[in-house]
Amino acid sequence: MFRLESIFLQFRLLFELLYLSSIVTRSKKYIRDWPRSTKEYQPSVIRKYLGNDLDDHFPYPFTFCDNPDGSKSINFFDRPVSESDVYSFFNKCHQFLHEPNPYKKDWKTREAECPALTKDCEEMLKNLWKLLQNHYRVTELDDGEKVGLICLMGPDETSEVFIANVISDGKENS
Repeated sequence: MFRLESIFLQFRLLFELLYLSSIVTRSKKYIRDWPRSTKEYQPSVIRKYLGNDLDDHFPYPFTFCDNPDGSKSINFFDRPVSESDVYSFFNKCHQFLHEPNPYKKDWKTREAECPALTKDCEEMLKNLWKLLQNHYRVTELDDGEKVGLICLMGPDETSEVFIANVISDGKENS
């Protein structure tokens, strides 16, 4: 049970970082429009503020494809996990970590739940890795034009992380 609590805590911190990055990618805009954004980190509050725009903030996964001419292009694919799935799992972690009455269930009952919860964690971790390994985020310039931000995390945890802006052509192409 202690191991699962540690795993859930790590997921919770990762999810908070994911939602916080939604604010960071447009920090200039939000400092102006939502001054509280500089102090906010709770997914529920960020989610409430961003509302329908949240999907635009959520990462888009991609892979590189080799073109016949030797160049590479980006191939976007469906998200392996949606924002609502992430938020649902965040709440599951939060609920487990902040059990209103931890003595409601005895130790054996809580321990018996751990293998199924650990399996859920394994599946979520695989999906998160697919989502975040190479992903594209939307950010905004000062004039409101949306531009891309690419993040490459590499194949494993020892790889270097690479972040770059996609240069806008000023025509707001998708």
